[in-house]
Amino acid sequence: MRTSLAEHKRAFRKTANASSSSEIRESASSKAPYRQARKSGVLTLPAKGLTTFPDEALHLMDFLQPDEKGWECVDLIKVDLSHNDIAAIPPDIQGLSGLLSFKMCQNKLVDVPVELFSLTSLAYLDLSKYECPLSIE
Repeated sequence: MRTSLAEHKRAFRKTANASSSSEIRESASSKAPYRQARKSGVLTLPAKGLTTFPDEALHLMDFLQPDEKGWECVDLIKVDLSHNDIAAIPPDIQGLSGLLSFKMCQNKLVDVPVELFSLTSLAYLDLSKYECPLSIE
């Protein structure tokens, strides 16, 4: 039995639409924590398999969605990136001047930038499971 060209086109459209919908849902779900962080000031991404520090965390306002209003956004006060595979905290962390709580335990950190210690509002810092090199005192 031969399949008509119209049937092939329908099958292709159905497959393309399904994968497109799946990509849209995945993209929307990956943006959801940042959208919530812009509203609440709290970014929680524990155990997400992250290998690099998310740029969005440092520049939340640069990633506004069309339906979001910049004047309704708040600065980050709490960040939880624990239980990932992040090897480095970028020096740009100093831009999060209002940060009160920063949790990066159980990552693969190889260094802690000195800029982290310029966050004068920081009241809670968790870098546990990080073997501090002897050069840091």
